[in-house]
Amino acid sequence: MNQIHINLSLLFISVVLLENGEVHTFGHGNHGQLGQGHANSSNVPVLIDVPERITQIAAGANHTVLLSASGQVYTCGNFQVRLYLTNCSIIVLNFV
Repeated sequence: MNQIHINLSLLFISVVLLENGEVHTFGHGNHGQLGQGHANSSNVPVLIDVPERITQIAAGANHTVLLSASGQVYTCGNFQVRLYLTNCSIIVLNFV
């Protein structure tokens, strides 16, 4: 049986993590929080481009955080400091 992890954020966005490490997002995207390379909303799940396998996901109303198998953290969206990213290709932390 395939495992699917879903993170719903206050009904604004949905982030779906598949067993193979793929991440799909949909919902409100006006802050770039879907990681789809733009700031548009999506009514259907879209595979986001992350360079490695993702193992954990988290989301807020205006942001998404992804943890990779190697410990890299990818973020997208609008945060408290008004950081605006349009995709999840920016690495912000590296855990050892």
